Amino acid sequence: MLAPAPDILLLDEPTNHLDLPTIEWLEGELESRRCALVIISHDRRFLSNLSRSTAWLDRGQIRQIDRGFSAFEAWRDEVLAEEERDQHKLDRKIVNEEHWLRYGVFRPPQAQRQAPRQSAAAARPAAVPIAAPPANASLAAAEATSQASW
Repeated sequence: MLAPAPDILLLDEPTNHLDLPTIEWLEGELESRRCALVIISHDRRFLSNLSRSTAWLDRGQIRQIDRGFSAFEAWRDEVLAEEERDQHKLDRKIVNEEHWLRYGVFRPPQAQRQAPRQSAAAARPAAVPIAAPPANASLAAAEATSQASW
């Protein structure tokens, strides 16, 4: 027996220990009522047939979707995948922050490889051409010395 005209009806596992014809009668009876229903049940078919909005209590948080239970599993999987992506992004950011704390600001690997080459090239002095000595340099020096002594 159900309450005659409630504003809200709370049902905790209403299909437990009921046979199929009784469950179908209960679905029809609840469907015809114009009151809010709060149903806690493991009977997925019963929930899919009666629900228009689903509340999910997960890890101390209540999440709500304005669709029936038939859409719940797809929505739950989306929520969990989004949480996983957000957690992965946060983990990467934490790794980068820890690296920054340990090693300070750093250049990207490609810039690090090019930087030593550029600095070594900048440290070298510009090439100055050196004139080659004349082929008979020692002979010319000896002649200059001998003429001065005469």
